[in-house]
Amino acid sequence: MTSHDECARDLRSYIDHADRDDLGAAQNAILKFALAEPDPQGRAAAMDALLDDLSRDRSPATMSEAQQAFHTVLIAMIERTKTVVGPVTSGR
Repeated sequence: MTSHDECARDLRSYIDHADRDDLGAAQNAILKFALAEPDPQGRAAAMDALLDDLSRDRSPATMSEAQQAFHTVLIAMIERTKTVVGPVTSGR
């Protein structure tokens, strides 16, 4: 099982390196963390907590352009993962 702290740490490391070859590993970390929760509501809450953590982590002004881009992509991955593994809504 991947804990919130482990997942957030790994994602921060990927952002720091901003290597596009790490995108697959980042998505894997997000999915492992999401699927560690037994129910859709828990998965959505886990993704919300991860989004909150990475969104307040640090200012984009302190990141390089590559790091900002990687951060944006990871936020989008987390949001999409939340949609897919969270509770089913009528729009999905």
